[in-house]
Amino acid sequence: LTLAKAVFSAGQLKGIVGADFTIDAFCDLANSMNISKNGIVHIINRQGILLTSTEREEILKRNYFDRNKIAGGSFDRKEYLDGTPKSIIKGDSYYAVAPLGATPWFAVAQGPMSDFTGKIRLYSLLITVLQIVLCVASAVFISYKINKNKGN
Repeated sequence: LTLAKAVFSAGQLKGIVGADFTIDAFCDLANSMNISKNGIVHIINRQGILLTSTEREEILKRNYFDRNKIAGGSFDRKEYLDGTPKSIIKGDSYYAVAPLGATPWFAVAQGPMSDFTGKIRLYSLLITVLQIVLCVASAVFISYKINKNKGN
């Protein structure tokens, strides 16, 4: 992949700066962006074409938006890739996008909300079970006291 940028000074073109990136380097960059345990990060261009993927045959061929209906399709491509970072939670999934500096590329992420809420749900369940046990123990204790007082 090649990134090139014209350099101007006082309205005059002074030159062009360019850099070449290997597909492997891009894939390593995307894989290093660990958002969540089961989340996936891709780098895409402004049209949504995958510049990275775990499936090499998809790179530069598949469009991110063909398979991923962001927030159930409520965002269109232009709105999603308008150059501002954003995140969306829809149902059991999260989606996020951020531009990569001054490049025409974007990091897009998606994954299950359970990556963030799993422990909260476990702790909530444990607290609920503890509350039930305390209620039952209190009821047994109160019943014992009432029956003991009736016998006196």
